Amino acid sequence: MIKTYKDTPNNLSKIVPYVIMESKQAAREIVAAEKCYFYDACSFRKHMVLPHPEYLFEYIKRTKGIIVITRCILMELCSNDNKLWQEHIDYVEKIHNAGIKVLVIFEEDIYEAEAICFSSSTEINEHLKIAIQTIKSKVGTVEETLKSDSALRDSIFVNKNNNAKLKYTDFFKKVRANKESEDNLGEELIIICIHILSNILEIKEYKYTILTEDKGAISQLGKAIENIEKYSSKKSVTTITTPKLAQILFEENIITNKTMLEAVLLAGNSDCNVKVFCSEKFDMYSTLKTMSCSELVEKIINAGSIHINF
Repeated sequence: MIKTYKDTPNNLSKIVPYVIMESKQAAREIVAAEKCYFYDACSFRKHMVLPHPEYLFEYIKRTKGIIVITRCILMELCSNDNKLWQEHIDYVEKIHNAGIKVLVIFEEDIYEAEAICFSSSTEINEHLKIAIQTIKSKVGTVEETLKSDSALRDSIFVNKNNNAKLKYTDFFKKVRANKESEDNLGEELIIICIHILSNILEIKEYKYTILTEDKGAISQLGKAIENIEKYSSKKSVTTITTPKLAQILFEENIITNKTMLEAVLLAGNSDCNVKVFCSEKFDMYSTLKTMSCSELVEKIINAGSIHINF
């Protein structure tokens, strides 16, 4: 059976009391926040079954962060019947009750954040163009959408004076409409959004974090990071996988024992093995390794034994 995708779940009203959705308010929150954590679908699913999500919430609050969930990620979470699961709803409510702001935005809403900080439509349009050029995969949904829609392609890459808000809306709506199963579009659009937002001058580094388990998306993000740092001379984007999160929580003294670490690492896992991109004490470079949860826990609690890259 072919999965169907809609950018508005049938039961969206279930999370409305706990989230910010109005585009201009969401834009102000993004601009004002010290840290923005963008969820992908796989990390959201893992974190919603954490036995003690309050550890994660404590870390986000310490960093003065907000959580951002894009519409394409909602589409992936609700792909079977276009409904949020009760587990999705409960997790969003828990985040809200912990005192953390949750934004649920259409990807095109980032135009409003750009408009707060830039007065030139030409400049705002250029940010979209460069982000798409940098991020799009030769076999991805963004590339296929542009190939099949010459008017959209010309609007982005040729016509410099188009209405910026309309251009952002047109691009993101058309790409979302072409979403297919297993296409990684949610992550691809998050990276485009963050690439655009990284043009906004920030005082602190690494404002934007993607919470993801997708190694392919992380590889793609590498191109964005390289491009951002090349042209802006700043470090604004990073990723955190669940193993990296476990190490951060331990180093921050938010979780303090093996049992807590194991609970984080095994959340949502089908077995007791964990894949990590890391370097150990005498490694010359980082590689992807698979180890048992108990082995990884021992390495995390022994300072200097392992560095999990993301």
